[in-house]
Amino acid sequence: GGNANFFGEFRGGAGDGAHDVVKHGAFAPDGSPGIAGTGGGGGGGGILKDGGTGGSGLVFIKFKNKPTNKIFTFNASTTWKNDFGAKKAEYLIVGGGGGGGYRTGGGGGAGGFRAGTGLDIESDTLKIAVGAGGAATPASPVTSSNGGGSFIQGGTYHIGSNGGGGGASSAPGAPGWNGQKGASGGGSSRSFVANSGGTGGPAIGLGPSTGHAPSYPTQPNLTQTTSTAVQGFDGAAGNLAAGSGSAGGGGGSAQAGFAGTTDIGGNGGNGLTSSITGTSLPYAGGGAGAGAACGINTWG
Repeated sequence: GGNANFFGEFRGGAGDGAHDVVKHGAFAPDGSPGIAGTGGGGGGGGILKDGGTGGSGLVFIKFKNKPTNKIFTFNASTTWKNDFGAKKAEYLIVGGGGGGGYRTGGGGGAGGFRAGTGLDIESDTLKIAVGAGGAATPASPVTSSNGGGSFIQGGTYHIGSNGGGGGASSAPGAPGWNGQKGASGGGSSRSFVANSGGTGGPAIGLGPSTGHAPSYPTQPNLTQTTSTAVQGFDGAAGNLAAGSGSAGGGGGSAQAGFAGTTDIGGNGGNGLTSSITGTSLPYAGGGAGAGAACGINTWG
């Protein structure tokens, strides 16, 4: 996930480190955006600065097409018909990441990560949806937006993942605010009131209430390679120290976000890896929370 360890005072959090890219905030205390096409959460913004937008999601469909594999990458919503005679496919579905919070804000949660093999593509024209990254709100104490959901829908099935939760923003004189719930939860903002911090947003499970089923009776040959119960993890709380403190990291698809410390925002939770493209890459990491330092209250 996004790394906040090198940001020091008044720095914005890094966006999702989906490809192990650490975006240091030394010259730009805005939160870094999540990487497009990874579902990464946006980083929390530094003092009086915006958070980063969440990274957009994506959908992959891969199948045997002699003598090589055929892979389709979807970065936008569309319909797709199998004109290759293939019967079963491997898939990866990633929701859009949540936006990072404003003003020492929490990191955005990662979009949901769903993967599997044996998807029936023989006869259906498939509807593909790709979730947008969540917007970062330019005001406090409003929480940034959740990312959009992604899915593959055939005639008898719907397989999808939700968007990540938005990171919380802070306000002078206010306690820490809670991160939004999502596929992975957004991080809490820093607190201006001692021992009155918010909580990270919870990860939401799969089921009727989230719009995406955990199992598919009409797909007897489908094997899910990710958990059928969860699609991500919780965001983290900010530090509770007044006048110092920092924000929590957003949850990732592989682990929960990390809590902020006295001066350094919490790292985002790591993402899961997939080799569907032929190269092992991580997706859906959480955004880091923003750091603060003593005397930050004098900045407004």
